[in-house]
Amino acid sequence: IDMAQSCRMNAIFFQVRPTSDAFYKSDIFPSSAYLCQRQGDPLPFDVLEYLIEKAHEKNIGVYAWVNPLRVTYYNFGDDLSKLCEQHPARSMKDATVLYDDGIWYFDAGVPEVRTLIADGVAEIAENYSVDGIVFDDYFYPYPVYREEEGTSVRIPFNDDASYALYGKGFSSRDEWRRNNVNQLVQECFTSVKAANKNCSFG
Repeated sequence: IDMAQSCRMNAIFFQVRPTSDAFYKSDIFPSSAYLCQRQGDPLPFDVLEYLIEKAHEKNIGVYAWVNPLRVTYYNFGDDLSKLCEQHPARSMKDATVLYDDGIWYFDAGVPEVRTLIADGVAEIAENYSVDGIVFDDYFYPYPVYREEEGTSVRIPFNDDASYALYGKGFSSRDEWRRNNVNQLVQECFTSVKAANKNCSFG
């Protein structure tokens, strides 16, 4: 905060949910292993509340930065039971997709996933005086290619089940996926504004 002030900055974007875990007190997502010894352990203190208080004293805005769809990071493996018991991905395993080097993602094509994420941002907007909430990587993961017998082959993002359930009426899977992202953004915007009309979303 002091450095931001010395550089005459007026806003801090603070990542509060890197892998469907929380740098704040949440009833929806577990505490982050990046802050605690283990995911789901009690927070040592409310980091987001502290940051907001100290930043606002210096007239610096705080924007909660959320990665909405990523469940794990690289080399996690194929076993979601390694997540803490209260992690929503464990109870929504059918709404997750494993892709590229052990990274799990929530499937944006599943309506319950979009509701979960919208509820999560509403929780932040309702409980914290953040100036805004911002998304990063709210899209499907970048395509990954692997070499197979001298040929570069695209590895599919396996959302076959949700596409079969919800993809009717769309001319292509790409069009359906774009619509899923549009719905996610719209639902989150609506939820944030319902929780706190003065909270920005982008």
